Amino acid sequence: MPLEPADEWLTRLFEDEYCGECGGDAPHHTAIPFMGNWFARCDYPSDVDGNQHPIIAAFREERAAEVVAEREARLDRIAAVYPEAAAEARRI
Repeated sequence: MPLEPADEWLTRLFEDEYCGECGGDAPHHTAIPFMGNWFARCDYPSDVDGNQHPIIAAFREERAAEVVAEREARLDRIAAVYPEAAAEARRI
């Protein structure tokens, strides 16, 4: 097991940069011990096309509230036409 605690290691790892895979930082990763070292695993990895998870991208750009409001507005428009579909989408 590595000597440095996982949360300290993640904080140090992402102190000056964001993840190249998902665009997140320490709170968006889990430290996995492997052969005496820590490895960072993305909690919200990019999709197969390389697109970042929209919430992670928004946090990186410091506009998460705006993205969440946009999502809610889209769901409201969907609910006007397809109430069941909007209810299902809000559960996800």
